[in-house]
Amino acid sequence: MRLVKLYLQCKKHLFYWPMKRTIYIITVLSAVILAVTSCRNNEQQKLTFTKGENGLLYKFHKQSGDTLHPKLNDLVFVNLRYYLPDTVLFDSKNSDEELKFPMIKPMFRGDLYDGLKIMSPGDSMTIKVVADSFFMKTAMMKKLPDYVQPGTPMYFDIKLKKVQSPKAYDKEKKYEEQIKLDEYIKKNKITAVPTESGLYFIPLKKGHGRKPVKGDICGVYLKVQTLDGTVLWDRSDEMIDIEYGGSFDTKGLMEGLGMMHEGGKARLIVPSPIGVGNVGRPPAVEPYTTIIYDVTFARFKSLEELKKERKEKALKRKMEKQKREAEEEAKIKNWIKSHNYNATPDSNGIYHIVLKEGDGPYPADTSMMKVYYKLSDIDGNVIQDNHNDKTPFTFKMGTHSVIRGWEKGLKKMREGEKALIIVPSKWAYGDRGRGNQIKPYTPLFFEVDLIEVK
Repeated sequence: MRLVKLYLQCKKHLFYWPMKRTIYIITVLSAVILAVTSCRNNEQQKLTFTKGENGLLYKFHKQSGDTLHPKLNDLVFVNLRYYLPDTVLFDSKNSDEELKFPMIKPMFRGDLYDGLKIMSPGDSMTIKVVADSFFMKTAMMKKLPDYVQPGTPMYFDIKLKKVQSPKAYDKEKKYEEQIKLDEYIKKNKITAVPTESGLYFIPLKKGHGRKPVKGDICGVYLKVQTLDGTVLWDRSDEMIDIEYGGSFDTKGLMEGLGMMHEGGKARLIVPSPIGVGNVGRPPAVEPYTTIIYDVTFARFKSLEELKKERKEKALKRKMEKQKREAEEEAKIKNWIKSHNYNATPDSNGIYHIVLKEGDGPYPADTSMMKVYYKLSDIDGNVIQDNHNDKTPFTFKMGTHSVIRGWEKGLKKMREGEKALIIVPSKWAYGDRGRGNQIKPYTPLFFEVDLIEVK
């Protein structure tokens, strides 16, 4: 029996990087289906289902007696598992985040949302649908996965924990945010009075120039952090250009900049209604998060000066990139030589070094791949290793679910082969890097066991 997880594609992921944290969503817009081995009993398939309105097939396991039912746009908080007779597609217990989503109109007759409409907090139920409807309508796939036969039944185990209106949820989260903000204000003995919008403007250095007017180009140094001191962005040593009155970052920042004089410095405490709002800045900033800006308003800039600086910066970045990539290439070659490998890169600069021959098929453009791997940097520091996992990492080629360089290297491997794939940064995380472990211009070393190609 297989366990399958539906992961929403996210360009930030290496292979659901880091710590396999995943964004789960019920109305899957672009799902990558990953199959790994597991076992599960088939008790639910023996249930007797009641047929309700809109063709809903359901079986209550527990009813709390509550009379509240979810309405359109309400938020529902649930434990959820859905599966085929031999395949678990999703189980919320595997997520480190509480599963919640808004009630929408049913996507097909008798779907999950039809089931939720007749539930109350504390209820648990199983509903039964035809898998075709889920994959073709909910997941919006053009065809069924290879492992799903037309007409296959599919089951949803649901426990409804809480129902909340969007207004009530918004009020609750804003209240929680305000509590944290009040604690910060008290702890740091801040005496500034918030503006009508809620902005706290704390002058740190008096400026002697004029205030900006709409259309002015302001050269500023900027540091952004949360109330707990987590730094989100820091350009304290690099001037950036902000057009006053434009749409740079948040309303709170723009309001605070308008209160500053040229040459001044200030701290702006920006609550979410004039900041990141109820959506946040995924993945770095959660919704309903107060952020802090430390702003130094250095000087005004003319449009001509701005154009010239941008041109110079672009040229400098290009030259720096060429230099760093050349240095990286030389480091890889030295590493190859020092480890006594007789290997040359392909046209993309990717190395494929066979450690153990395989005799199985090569991957096709859409093959399902099962691999064990160890990912290290050029100094041998292990970044990720799944060899201790019970099941290999599984993904589908051609879905952009792993970095491009890794997929290019895997195409050269045969089933059963063990190989070292060296991926230069231009096919990985380039000049941006990825968190603290993968710095800019870092080549990645994948030691891969290709277990299965389907």
